[in-house]
Amino acid sequence: MTLPPAGIGRVKTTVDTNYADPADIDDRASWKLAKRTVDRPRYPHVTVDLLANPDLREQVQALRPGDLILLYGVEPDPVRLHVMAIDWHWGATTVKAALTCVPADVDGRVGRYDDWASRYDSSSSTVAVTTPAAADTVTVTTQLAADCWSVTAVPYYVQVLGERAAVTAVGPTAGTGPFTQQLTVTRSANGVRRSWPAGARIRLAEPVRYGL
Repeated sequence: MTLPPAGIGRVKTTVDTNYADPADIDDRASWKLAKRTVDRPRYPHVTVDLLANPDLREQVQALRPGDLILLYGVEPDPVRLHVMAIDWHWGATTVKAALTCVPADVDGRVGRYDDWASRYDSSSSTVAVTTPAAADTVTVTTQLAADCWSVTAVPYYVQVLGERAAVTAVGPTAGTGPFTQQLTVTRSANGVRRSWPAGARIRLAEPVRYGL
């Protein structure tokens, strides 16, 4: 845990549960922790002006608490949000829906075992040497053997400093720890293109979450 000002510190909360097997409580606590500690900006309030955007009226009126939505235009990639509450504001010149939302990174990306699309993320990979914005290969350093990038499961998308890139080929793993690999990538899959400095974190663009 990173303490303030670099992090948020500890946040205490209470969760009511009712399980037949007490052993399941650990899974519930793990899932709650994952939801509260998603490393991304928050968009707790999203207001939709239906007079200015009449094409959204049918979709918004069909929304119910618990639904997932995509928010466009605030980040290079669509932001997945979980709708918790909907407040309507009606007037002579006003028709707005105010949505209370939390990140849906956990709820919307649940991993399944034996599913080729449910890939594990790498928690210890960084860019080994500064990689120019136009480069189509990047050398990656990985601290843990289990975090090395798959050679056979391509293509998949990675993200570095907001830029998404498609990994089309992965070279063999070298070293005994830390490990190095060379990734062949197609840059700027989300319209962002920038130089990747040495030491920048490289992560799976759309990681999934498991219960534990």
